[in-house]
Order: sequence, then structure tokens, then C-alpha cells
Amino acid sequence: MCAIGSDGRMRWKTHLGYMMFGSPAVNASGVVLLGVLEEPGGLCAVNGDGTLRWRLEGRFEFTSPAIGADGTIYVVSTNGLLYAIQGTSAIADTPWPMFRHDCRRTGRAGGP
Repeated sequence: MCAIGSDGRMRWKTHLGYMMFGSPAVNASGVVLLGVLEEPGGLCAVNGDGTLRWRLEGRFEFTSPAIGADGTIYVVSTNGLLYAIQGTSAIADTPWPMFRHDCRRTGRAGGP
């Protein structure tokens, strides 16, 4: 996993040892949320410097996470269940912080 700045330069590169799945989401604190495909599967939170913040493990693989306006992290697992995880930070105020763009999933930058 790597972070590339708006100038096109690599800011950091890290190897967490997990195969990631789906699209990441970024919260206002700069934490990146990613689904983990490898057994036992789960969800990872990566700090803005590339270090692992936490990992939620389970016997399933999570799809792309979404962050609600109140910071709640939503993920659907391959076992068909929707999980709502209490987060500590709302969605990042960036041009494209998660899959489908924003909390309303408008799919377009600058959307309503």
C-alpha cells in the first residue's frame, strides 16, 4: 500500500502483510479503512503514516467500507450481513474519500 501526494510523489509505502479487498475509505483524521481478503478476513484501519492502527478480524471478507456523516463505518461482508462499527471521525473532506464519492453515494465529485 502506498500514499501519493497531490504533486504525484510517493509519501510513504508500507507492507501490512494482508491482501486488501475493495476500495478504501478515508476519514477526517486521515485514517484509511480497507477490507482484508486473507483468512480470517476483516477490516483494517491504517494511520496517515502507513502504520496499522487496528484490525477487526472475522471469518469473512469485508467489502468496500463506507463512512457515515456521524463517523459510523458500514461494511457488508461476504456472509451477507451489514455491520455498523462506531467510528471516531467523519468522512474526510477530500475530492473522493470513498467508493461512490460521499455519504449519499452520489458517485460524482462535488455532488450534492
